[in-house]
Amino acid sequence: MQEYIDELQQKVGLTADQAKQAVETIVNKVKSKVPESFHSAIDNLFAGQTASDALKQKYQDFSDQAGEKLQQFGSEAKEQLNEAAKQATEFAKDVTEKAKGFWKKL
Repeated sequence: MQEYIDELQQKVGLTADQAKQAVETIVNKVKSKVPESFHSAIDNLFAGQTASDALKQKYQDFSDQAGEKLQQFGSEAKEQLNEAAKQATEFAKDVTEKAKGFWKKL
């Protein structure tokens, strides 16, 4: 952000405080026009990162979140499958017992 403040001071003749307020106003206005998920990328751009760096960071953040969600999904699916396996085993045991009883009666 300092880069933009300095440029406003040099090219427009603003004081440091005026330039800082102008840049902050622009940053906040831009942020108000995009989804919140892009705010950190905007902050990164105004902090001096290139658009490519900001997008890489955004991609990495998204990738990390997706990985966490997939791990959570995998854990929950495993728990549910284990529970289904237990229920299937109990059902099979019950059917087996009933079949044995049926054959004894015959």
